[in-house]
Amino acid sequence: MELSIHYAAANELQLVHGIMQQAFAEYAGLLVPPSGALLEKEENLPLLLADGKGTALLGKINDIPVASARYFVKPDFIYVGRISVLPDYRGRGIAAAILSFVEQEAARLNKREIQLEVRMSIPANIVMYEKLGYTIIEHIPYATGTDVSVTMSKPAPPLATI
Repeated sequence: MELSIHYAAANELQLVHGIMQQAFAEYAGLLVPPSGALLEKEENLPLLLADGKGTALLGKINDIPVASARYFVKPDFIYVGRISVLPDYRGRGIAAAILSFVEQEAARLNKREIQLEVRMSIPANIVMYEKLGYTIIEHIPYATGTDVSVTMSKPAPPLATI
């Protein structure tokens, strides 16, 4: 398996969106409130990432697009979201590789940590992120429904280690 991760070009944003939709499809009708990933429109993605607000990543195995994510540089940390791996490619360390890529970017940009959010109703994702060194730092109840979002954090590696 030859995995590569790169910054998505403008002409690859359609792939980023499509992978996200496929990866989050299993949650359709199960989460209250619904996942924002499933409500997102492809045409809005360039606007979300415009003016340096965010960066989209694309992961490929042997040149086949199988994963995507986005991150946003904040004053003290990098927020990574919409980590998406196609169902047939899960369990191969692809999400971990994407997070490692973002962690290296955080170190390069001299940010102190990486943050992400996950729902309490998806405990397998929480366990996966904990195995990768992320810890829960905040619980945020949704305004509707009974679900709770948790913010997870991991210190960025020192620049010298990358």
